[in-house]
Amino acid sequence: MYETYIDHEKLSTLLRELPWSHNVLIVRYKVDLLFYHRLLKCLVAVELKIGKFKPEYVGKMQFYLSVLDEKLKLTDENPSVGLILCKSKDEEVVRIAISRTVSAMKVATYRTKVIDKELLKKKLHSLPLPAEYLDEDKLRCRS
Repeated sequence: MYETYIDHEKLSTLLRELPWSHNVLIVRYKVDLLFYHRLLKCLVAVELKIGKFKPEYVGKMQFYLSVLDEKLKLTDENPSVGLILCKSKDEEVVRIAISRTVSAMKVATYRTKVIDKELLKKKLHSLPLPAEYLDEDKLRCRS
């Protein structure tokens, strides 16, 4: 997930002179969303998927969590946890896929809802206009 710039041929000389260079990271692999849960004291990795859950998503998440724990987790923090959000899932496939994982992870689904077009128009027209637009409308009406 992360590779340090220290290994970069052209930048390594410069970074060795900077006192904070050990904190400089670049992303090689990217988790979709990364949060820190203050109460659990752990990093939370979230992967967003637009289709149905696939078992290989678990392996990818396991990799991300391992990297987070090895490279970013502080000694006083708990192990990272993962959440895979999919459009749909088969409960049995999910249960089998995560049954032997080492890291804590869950799979959940999301729903999308498109607001009715007429309701959206009504809501937009009911919003108050900024004063500068009202002044322009008054000027147009007088002309």
